[in-house]
Amino acid sequence: MTQSIGDRTPNLRERGSWSQERLASAAAVSSRNLQRIEAGEAKPTGETLQGIASAFGLTVEQMSTSLSAEDIASLRDQFMCPTCYSSLIERATVPNDFGDDVVEIFDCGFTRGAVWRPCPDDPKFPTFEDYDIHYEQDNSGTRWYAHAMGRTSAARAVSIQMGAGASRDEAAQDLRRHYARFAKGG
Repeated sequence: MTQSIGDRTPNLRERGSWSQERLASAAAVSSRNLQRIEAGEAKPTGETLQGIASAFGLTVEQMSTSLSAEDIASLRDQFMCPTCYSSLIERATVPNDFGDDVVEIFDCGFTRGAVWRPCPDDPKFPTFEDYDIHYEQDNSGTRWYAHAMGRTSAARAVSIQMGAGASRDEAAQDLRRHYARFAKGG
């Protein structure tokens, strides 16, 4: 069913159990303006549409389509990370002994399907302390390497590139830099 912005907005509000006042506040628009949009008495400006879309975790393009709220929610579930709403960037079929499995990889690093990796915004994402650090020195004794071994299932799902340095401390610092590249607040 085709819906206007005025029709779509209350459907999205109801889906999230939001009042008009809550949406107006989150979208930084007046309650009266939102009421007029929902009643079909006014069309939202670009700025208002951006505020409403952002409040729902949608882009203006998603908000402006003729899809129903259910269609948009279904598409979001299929093509966006459930934690941070990053886009799906790859879907691959992986054969195994029991049939084919699908692996989906999102822009944030979240992976689901046959392989799982949490989103960096997910509370399940491992902290650096969720890894045991093992050190080794090369045969010449001039280079140190630091390896992170996950202690939790989330840490085992998020591997960290090996760190290297002229000393054990430098190797550990390099390892921490590798972790920080993909961890929120790392």
